[in-house]
Amino acid sequence: MLAKRQTTAPSRISVRYYLWSAEGPQRITERLHRELFERNVTMPQFAGTKQRVLEVFVQRLTKTHYSISGRGIVYPFDANGFLDVKTLALEGPLEISRFRSPEVKIVDLNPSIRRRRFQQQYTWKPSKTMLDDVWCDIEPRRAKGHRRLPLLRSLSSRGIIR
Repeated sequence: MLAKRQTTAPSRISVRYYLWSAEGPQRITERLHRELFERNVTMPQFAGTKQRVLEVFVQRLTKTHYSISGRGIVYPFDANGFLDVKTLALEGPLEISRFRSPEVKIVDLNPSIRRRRFQQQYTWKPSKTMLDDVWCDIEPRRAKGHRRLPLLRSLSSRGIIR
């Protein structure tokens, strides 16, 4: 009889994305998410707006148990419906922007101010109810009456995701 190999290595963590809009939560496929960041697809329904996206980290603990955690991010869309990656990059906190000399007694507060401003404008805290909705979408043995969340689709003719 062969024994199962026991490992102490942590299990793989997968990341999933959900758009939280007035229409309710919608799943964002990995492909759509990647193409949004590569600016290969437009979302004209979100042109000129900021949309709340929930980034969910799923870790398998055992064969039947999972751990999920999430963080909220605001995605800005430009006037044409493209994800405004430039704004996120410029506004985002850059930790390696400056090197300090050990002799200097002056502390530069700009990185802290920028990080705080970014957190106020581009992050949000998901509620337990939101994480419960995502859990029902992730869990393969969901309770009766709970279906998977609908997929987010682009309305543009140029960037239809199939």
